[in-house]
Amino acid sequence: MVKKTTLKDVVSFEGVGIHSGEHAKAIIHPAEHNTGIVFKKGNHFVKANIDNVVDTSSSTSIGDGIVYFRTIEHLMASLYLANIDNAIVEFIKGQEVPIMDGSALEIFKLLENNYEIQDFPRSYGYLSNVMRVLNGNSYIMAKSSKTIDELSISFEGEFGSFLKTQNYTYNTKLGKPTIQEDIISSRTFCHFKDVEYIKNLGLAKGGSLDNTLVLTEKGALNQEGFRHIKEPVTHKILDLIGDMYLAGFRFSANIYSYMGGHTLNVKFLKEAIKHIKVIDMEEVIAV
Repeated sequence: MVKKTTLKDVVSFEGVGIHSGEHAKAIIHPAEHNTGIVFKKGNHFVKANIDNVVDTSSSTSIGDGIVYFRTIEHLMASLYLANIDNAIVEFIKGQEVPIMDGSALEIFKLLENNYEIQDFPRSYGYLSNVMRVLNGNSYIMAKSSKTIDELSISFEGEFGSFLKTQNYTYNTKLGKPTIQEDIISSRTFCHFKDVEYIKNLGLAKGGSLDNTLVLTEKGALNQEGFRHIKEPVTHKILDLIGDMYLAGFRFSANIYSYMGGHTLNVKFLKEAIKHIKVIDMEEVIAV
């Protein structure tokens, strides 16, 4: 039986929010088996669930009408990839997840191998139908996986005249997610030509070359260059993993995204849930 997990030890992290520019500090606590991932500020609790998404314009944010938590996708992906099912993320300061180095690497390292098995079966969502969702010229297609314990995510995108078209596929078994450092370490990115426009929207107040990969027509503006040549497309997969974890369970599906972003990811998730059979896995290799 594959069982649910929570944190073994409390962890904390802090840093600047990429959009707010404000300093934030958060503590991640262990939680009971039926908690899921919950965000906390003072006496307010907001579950990391698709029904609580309030904005996807530049990142994924959740809220309850009183408090909101911004740019949660890298943290959600870190929890997914570190095999954590139940946790409470308490914000001591601020309400935007710190961008750290622009990737999920620093938070993931705090969580990796820091889980404790709980004596309850983990649930999976098996996609039963072929489906497709659109957002302008972008789309996500999905179909059932070959077995009920597999997830495959492919992303294809256009990343400017230097990188051109990139594609990447992530395959994993759901009992314990496959760890691929090129996905975990890939940084959020933007095109140099869009920087002024982004700033004029009041976004990226905390953005810098220390936490953002900036693409030009000749390569990366960052002095250290790319961490790997497919960094933009693997970051898109990281974002999609984080957004999909808002389902409250782990997907079993074969997914292809073309030029998707947070808005399309959430639209896909809302539609996919209509075609999901939730299964408590009793016969998959245990974590």
